[in-house]
Formats: sequence, structure tokens, C-alpha cells
Amino acid sequence: MKIVHVTGYFQPELGYEEYYLALNQKKLGHDVYIITSDRIANLPNLKDSLKEINSEYNTRFRPVGFSDVNGIKVYRLKTIFEAKDFLIVKGIKKILKEINPDVVHTHEPRQFMTMLPALYKKRFGYKLITDQHDYDIFPTIKSKFMTYVVRRSICRFAFNRSDKIIAITPESREFIRRVYDIKKDIIDSTLGADTSRFKFNKEKRDEIRKKFNIKDNVLVISSGHIGRNKKLEILINAFSKTKNSILMFIGGGDNGYISELKDITNKLGIDKRVIFLGRISQEEMPCYYSAADIGAWPFRATITIIEAMACGLPVVIPNANTVKHLVQYENGLTFEDEKDLQNKLSMLIDDKTLRNKLSKNAVSVTKKKFGYDVIAKRYLEIYNS
Repeated sequence: MKIVHVTGYFQPELGYEEYYLALNQKKLGHDVYIITSDRIANLPNLKDSLKEINSEYNTRFRPVGFSDVNGIKVYRLKTIFEAKDFLIVKGIKKILKEINPDVVHTHEPRQFMTMLPALYKKRFGYKLITDQHDYDIFPTIKSKFMTYVVRRSICRFAFNRSDKIIAITPESREFIRRVYDIKKDIIDSTLGADTSRFKFNKEKRDEIRKKFNIKDNVLVISSGHIGRNKKLEILINAFSKTKNSILMFIGGGDNGYISELKDITNKLGIDKRVIFLGRISQEEMPCYYSAADIGAWPFRATITIIEAMACGLPVVIPNANTVKHLVQYENGLTFEDEKDLQNKLSMLIDDKTLRNKLSKNAVSVTKKKFGYDVIAKRYLEIYNS
């Protein structure tokens, strides 16, 4: 089967759904393509993160043209307009005609270039699958204008022409219905983790715990981009009331906000128990998850939750539709507010037997339901249905 994934940004060195889906579908014997722009996502500090991985990634541009990424055929098209993640590119119709795909899986049609396969669907005769990741709108006039005036018509056009619509979380499904007024059936899916990379490593656990002099303390870890919308001060405040524990933040982001978080730890007198590690590579992430005992995220959903689960971490996450489906297998705990978060952290810190039980279940359920090898097969069933 010829499968084309269309996505506004493609950064395989950082992982993400579009890379792992394409990679695993290639491993299953299919002819897989990526059509994308020549840009990397315009996110705070992302260029610096990529530059640390490879010194060639020192701009927001990637070479236009064809390349092979682990067997995936990648076409990067010239961007002629970009505003936030709204992209207009040159040549997508020509590439689709050349490939003549059986299936086009387009990711997040709000990016405009990812809506275009809906425009050419009847002409080239492929099946069209469209997925949705968004689940909310930032409370600003500009964001509301872009969503309701610009993106709503684009997304409605794409969804109404799609053979199948996929929502990454239950809240994404409700977002499609509420904001875009789509009546068609919507398939629930999920993001995942590369379980061949994200797995427990005892040797690295011992090495990292020795490096940071963690000894017998319980290590709580929180990873991902650090921004104000993550509300990490909630986690710090809750953690400050626990004992025999160390908190580690992994990730770069808003430097001003990071300084504020450090000031909070100083005022609470826990600065010696909180580590701000900064950015690390994807290759190193499983090592740090292995070194930890608990994963905790106080607010917004992040793919790092599933990756931590794959390494055996019991997770503590909000009781919100965006993430609570991840812990319905006795592999983690949800909380309602800051006080409840403190209670759940203390419960896990004090009860090693409970941690071990949740840890074992986390590994098991990730392999069965959240591994990208499993998700890729599930998507193939959707393509063929």
C-alpha cells in the first residue's frame, strides 16, 4: 500500500506521531511517504533544542527537495507563507500526482497545507484520513479569530471530505464536534511511544542516581517543554510537602518562567531537593525515566507521559479528559487539585509496593495499547476498512 502522511512540520530527530507512524508502517512492508514544509515548528527554544542535537540545525529552514529518512520518502516543499503554524507551500498537488497514493493521512488540517489533500481527493482517487490533536483555544482575541474565522472553514472542508476522522484524545473528539460542528463518525485514537527505545534500563538507573546523589530518595520526574501553560508551580507546591523525595524537571522553554519556578523552590526551602536539568536528547530520555520512581504532570497533556509509562513509571496526572484515559489500567493515579496532588505523591512515595504494581502495569499497557507498532497496525485497519 502507498501511504502518504501530510504534516506541516516534520522533525524526526524529536520523534512525534507522524514519524513513528510512518516508520512502523514502513517496517510492516508498506511504501510510506511524508509531504511537509521546509520549516521546523516555530516554538520557543525549539531551534536551540535541535541545534544541540545537530549543529546543522541552526535555522528554522530545512533543504527543499527529496530525502530518505530510515526508509521513509520525505518531500520538503518550499513555504511561501507562514503565520504561526498556518502554512502555504508550493507543489503539493504535483507530488501527490507523482506518488499516486492509495491513502493520504493528513495531520491537523488547521495548518492549511494539510487541508489541501481534501481538495485533490476526488481528482486522484485516494482514501483520505484526517486526524485532530487540538482540544482547546487559547483565550485571546487573536486565537479565537484564527479558530472561528479562518481555521473553522478550512477544517470543516477537510473533515467533510474525509473517509475517516481520527481524534487523538476524547477532548479532541468533542472539540471537532463543538467547534467545527462535524456530525460524521469520529474514531478515538491516542498518541504513543516507541517501545523499542523507551524501556527500563537498570544500568542507566544506577548510573544517573549515583551522579545526582539520589541514594534511597524517591525521584519524581516531570518532562517536556517548560511553559506557563504547564502550571508547574502546582507540582512544586504539592511536592514541597512530601518527604524523602527529589523532584527533577527535564526540558527547556520559557527561561523567565524557569527562573520564577526556581525562585519558588528557594522561598519554599526545597531548592536542594529540586533539579532543573534542562534539555536532553531523545536517546537520553529513557535513561532518566529509568532512574526515576514516579512521573508527574500537573496540567496540560504531553507525549512524555506515555514515554515515561513505557519505561515503567507510575504516573500522576490531572483528572482531565485529555489524559485520564491513559491511567485506566491501574498504572497511575489522577488528582483533582493541588492538595489531592500532594496526597497522591505522598501515597506513592511512601508505598513502594504500590509503585511496583503500577510500574508493572504501566509497561504492560504501553506495549499492548500505546506502542507505536500497535498503533500503526490499528491505523492500517482503519485505512483498509
